[in-house]
Amino acid sequence: MIKMDVPEVKAEAKMDFVSLVSDLMPGGNPTYLEVIKYPMIKSLLAELGKKTMLKVLFLLVKDFCSSVNVVRNMNQDQANGILISFCT
Repeated sequence: MIKMDVPEVKAEAKMDFVSLVSDLMPGGNPTYLEVIKYPMIKSLLAELGKKTMLKVLFLLVKDFCSSVNVVRNMNQDQANGILISFCT
C-alpha cells in the first residue's frame, strides 16, 4: 500500500493490490479462511509503527475515494437526494 504513494511504482503497486484483493475475494465473494489468516491491525501496529499504519489506512481511503467516478461537484441538496435514494 505504501508503494501506491510513490509515482514511479504506483501502477505496479496498484496491480499487486488488485491481485491480492482478487485472491481474497474470487468472483466478489470473500474467502473468510484466507482473510482471517492475515495479521490483525493491532499486531501490524506493533510491528510497523503508528506512522506507517496511519499512512496505509490513509492510502486505502484515498484509493477508494479515487475509484468513485464523480462527474461534477454536487451541492448539499443533490448529495442528500442521492443518499436518500440509495437508502430507500
